[in-house]
Amino acid sequence: MIVPLQANAWRGFGSGITTVNGMRQTTTNRSNGFSLIELMIVVAIIAILAAVAIPAYQHYSQEAEMGTARANIESLRVELEDHWLENDTYADFLNDDWNPTDALADRELEAEHNWRPDGDNENFIYTVTAADAVTWAILVEFRQDTNKWARCEKGGTCCYSDQPLATKAACP
Repeated sequence: MIVPLQANAWRGFGSGITTVNGMRQTTTNRSNGFSLIELMIVVAIIAILAAVAIPAYQHYSQEAEMGTARANIESLRVELEDHWLENDTYADFLNDDWNPTDALADRELEAEHNWRPDGDNENFIYTVTAADAVTWAILVEFRQDTNKWARCEKGGTCCYSDQPLATKAACP
């Protein structure tokens, strides 16, 4: 049954009730939400973007960490050369290390030589080897991935790698 409405009646606005020529008429409204297909397309696009962005971010993050390690190697190299100028030997650095998991007394570079890495969030192990009184090498190992390391030797030769531990003996 069709019931006439008053001309100014707003009752039912937006609820599927409309007036045509002053007469009341019901209509069905389509839902204003997204369809399942539309949502699946959006999720697929986000997944593709994430698949591209996450590896790129990890690469940049690892490069930044190795950059910090290289900066710390340089400051340790300066410490070694200062020690050489004062003592004419590197022998005091024989197998000294800085390992964040060691007690302070066992961190020889900090306890004996007052050197501590800066800005690496304790992610690296630094080891100085002095084969004799006139040569040295600094080995830096990434704690979370022991295949990542850096090595610098007296004379400025440095190498960085993601190869297994056995190749750390010397820079090529």
